[in-house]
Amino acid sequence: MKSGRGVQMTIGLISLSLVLAVASAWPKGSSGEFDFEAALRGKARGVAERTFVYAHAFGAHHRRYKRRFHLRGQQSYSVRAHNGSTFSAFQATLNSVDGTGDIVLLFDELRFVGYASNRMSVNLTLGKVHEAGGDSIVVRYGIYRPRNAFCCPSGKRAVTYRWNGRRVIANGEPPRRAFGEPLPLLHRSG
Repeated sequence: MKSGRGVQMTIGLISLSLVLAVASAWPKGSSGEFDFEAALRGKARGVAERTFVYAHAFGAHHRRYKRRFHLRGQQSYSVRAHNGSTFSAFQATLNSVDGTGDIVLLFDELRFVGYASNRMSVNLTLGKVHEAGGDSIVVRYGIYRPRNAFCCPSGKRAVTYRWNGRRVIANGEPPRRAFGEPLPLLHRSG
């Protein structure tokens, strides 16, 4: 059995190693201070990678499998919400050969507050509202009819999102169908 001093030394070393681990993982800018944008992008990357839709594989063994999303090279925007916090949106794309399948992740400061839609979109663009106040994010969703090609939606539907301090307020409804079929529902692991 260790003496009291030995236990104190062990606890001290464990505490020091935890502090060093947290300090090394803390996102830092060039000045060594906390880097909010890097921390936010890291949070968004984690949420995107845990988000998935079920896809179907056809053939001898018809089965469902998970397809996940990524942030690589995608757009993001932040605005100052009405309550003074930073409201941010990140576009994430489905890991697929053709890059088809987009979602938008919404954050208040560093807290994930939800998806712009509970369904994957075929094609969307992300932006800021450039009008008085400028406290909203706009998502332009592609509207696809049964005979449209991926490149050429029949139209676009703009939906604005803002943070009121407690929840996301949407002005409009994202599409629920594309090519005559329901769009896949989003799921999140972990």
